[in-house]
Amino acid sequence: MPVLGKRGRKRPIAAACVALTVAAVLFWAGCASTPPAPAANAEGIKTVLVLPFVDMAELYGPDEGVRSPISGQAFETGPVEEGACLYMTQQMFTFLEEKTGFTPIPFEDAEGVLEEVMNAHNSIILSRQMVCEVGQRMGVDGVAAGHVYRFRNRVGKAFSVDTPASVAFDVHLLQVSQQKILWSGRYDETQKALSDNLFDFSKFVKRGGAWVTAEKLAAGGLDKALETFPKQ
Repeated sequence: MPVLGKRGRKRPIAAACVALTVAAVLFWAGCASTPPAPAANAEGIKTVLVLPFVDMAELYGPDEGVRSPISGQAFETGPVEEGACLYMTQQMFTFLEEKTGFTPIPFEDAEGVLEEVMNAHNSIILSRQMVCEVGQRMGVDGVAAGHVYRFRNRVGKAFSVDTPASVAFDVHLLQVSQQKILWSGRYDETQKALSDNLFDFSKFVKRGGAWVTAEKLAAGGLDKALETFPKQ
């Protein structure tokens, strides 16, 4: 099976608990993130296939500038922790299941179709056209497709780290019938010390002044990106 299905059978990673005591001067740096796109009209969308997030660092290597195969936006790759793509995929599925009116379809139902489409196009990654082709073959109205560019966990503990967590990903909702992007969200964040940027004290307080894990960083980033996700 190509890269997309490599980690599809594993259990989600447990999100680490973050202590609520402020013992270090740090914060979340938010300037690298792009505000989510305005919500689109999702009329006619009822079923959404959730494709597994793709490890772009595995495909292109770390420390490379790459573009999203869906939106064309640029990212810098970095280390991606084992299980990160599955974690993001399951977070996306849970969001669709619990917070929208759509019916999410798990990617396991489409594994055979994924392999057929990728083999037919002799490709190791899905383009927008190929994503919609998978959706068409599966008989769904929409497809959620995402990519992980970095998912580096912190090295150290909540109040003392040698290396902070760093996460970059994007995710898209595509309408199968018209092969168009209805919605896109992206997140690109490396946690920094508050002393490096004094203008975002609110994030520092919200996170209890702790150096968070990559899972915590990614979960917060996905929640922020999904604020404008279309709903029925």
